[in-house]
Amino acid sequence: MASNVTENALPGDTKTMQDCYENYIIVDIGANLTHRKFGKDLDSLIQRAKDSGVQKIMVTGTSLRASKEALRLTRIYPGMLYSTAGVQPHDAKSWEEGYMEELRDVAANPECVAIGVCGLDYNRDFSPPDVQREVFEKQIQLACELNKPLLVHERDSHEDLLEILDKYKDQLPLVVIHSFTGTAEEAQRYLDKGMYIGLTGYLCKDKSDTGVRKLLEDGVIPLERLLVETDSPFMYPNTKASKLPQHVKDGLTKRSLMFLTRYCSFQRNEPCSLPTIVEMIAAFMKKPPEEVALSTAFNALKNRKEFGKLAFNVAEALKLDNHFNKEKKCASKDLYYYFMKRHSEITLRTAESTSMQRAIGFNKPQTDIFLLCHHNPQPQLALSLVPMDRVINQGWVYWG
Repeated sequence: MASNVTENALPGDTKTMQDCYENYIIVDIGANLTHRKFGKDLDSLIQRAKDSGVQKIMVTGTSLRASKEALRLTRIYPGMLYSTAGVQPHDAKSWEEGYMEELRDVAANPECVAIGVCGLDYNRDFSPPDVQREVFEKQIQLACELNKPLLVHERDSHEDLLEILDKYKDQLPLVVIHSFTGTAEEAQRYLDKGMYIGLTGYLCKDKSDTGVRKLLEDGVIPLERLLVETDSPFMYPNTKASKLPQHVKDGLTKRSLMFLTRYCSFQRNEPCSLPTIVEMIAAFMKKPPEEVALSTAFNALKNRKEFGKLAFNVAEALKLDNHFNKEKKCASKDLYYYFMKRHSEITLRTAESTSMQRAIGFNKPQTDIFLLCHHNPQPQLALSLVPMDRVINQGWVYWG
């Protein structure tokens, strides 16, 4: 059924949708595209990201200047780039009087979807720890004021970071631990407090028995709390690392490796490396990479009010049926993706077409619809049936 929907929805454009089948749908929640290494070829970089399957990129602000530049980039690439506004701990010493007002002006823009990168870094100590704590707390207050998520950097400062965050536990918006490199115990404490974990190509560097790999292998991080990022131009995923298990290397596709080896390096990582990171995570978790890609993208999407309008073209989402049918070898039973809302919690579900038809009361297959969840205050499944031509004409569809 999914293929019929695609063909009927996009007459004359079969090749475009067929090309889409090769890609994942992923959101990069952290890329330093204001870095000087990206000054000369940003157009090409953005196109490569799109070609690899990266649908949205959050350009991280690490200083006041970088935050302003990140916001400027969102106006050049609307709908693809979103920004954050913050002063990272390395630059905390540069905080001056008037910074808060300027940062607030940047963060108040709708294209700016989070406060950060901010936090504590006792590993390098580029700024004095007491200054880091003061500047971090100011940015927490800004996130609470604007009700925008907090993108948090933490190195060797776990206890102090939680102590400061706990002061605002009744006001805190969503919190993401950006580019997590800590231990399983630390991750569990973050998760217990309702936070999200962002993972990068650091997976290739981690050699500890209690670190990121262990988190994934033991299922400590549930998919519904996981986000993915490249932290470009840093955190290059070295797939040739000697300590990387063979089953993880075997899980990497030629397509993702092509983008990684052709366009990325230790000196300059790019967002197009994100499919490789997703495939490594999937191999450690023993899950299909399509599931990890879709779930992490949905995690960025489901918090739309916090993360901004990170929404997907529904026509593109249809390609996922193809992926799952291949993986689960159920070509005769198409899978649907639908959104279920119980109270305030939205979850992504799949169902075979026959089960879905029973759920919504159909007696015969439909070929021109996609299932969308609309807001429903009642604790029960709510589905809308939308003709595909209307969906496509409307362009981006927002959930919630």
